[in-house]
Amino acid sequence: TTFHPFALTANHARGDVLQVNIDSPTHDTARYGEVDLADAVATRNPDTGEVEIFAVNRSTEKGATVRVDLSALNLGTGRELQLVGAQSFSHEDHTWQAGFDDDTTVVPTDNPSAAVTGAELVIELPALSWNHIRLA
Repeated sequence: TTFHPFALTANHARGDVLQVNIDSPTHDTARYGEVDLADAVATRNPDTGEVEIFAVNRSTEKGATVRVDLSALNLGTGRELQLVGAQSFSHEDHTWQAGFDDDTTVVPTDNPSAAVTGAELVIELPALSWNHIRLA
């Protein structure tokens, strides 16, 4: 179940690591107080200008609508980033495990909820998911 996230990250993460300004739902915890349900990291390829965002939704119960401020991710190129594509990796049963009989049930699938308007990306991250968003 971890193969696809590691493989996609290894294939797409290139260049500079960027801090992502993310707005997501929160959850109260006994130990850490209020924490974001989603988190993200991004890379920018200096040769192509492509930005790869890798995001997770830690909620085991519900999807999370996430907003990402893209204004700082283009590193002053003066152009707006455009959505190339988005994929999500999740399963409705968060206890599912790959096995010899079934190793293809959970694979990355297109996430059509992703949209870029101006300098903002909005995407619905499924519960307990790993997600890859490509911008150029």
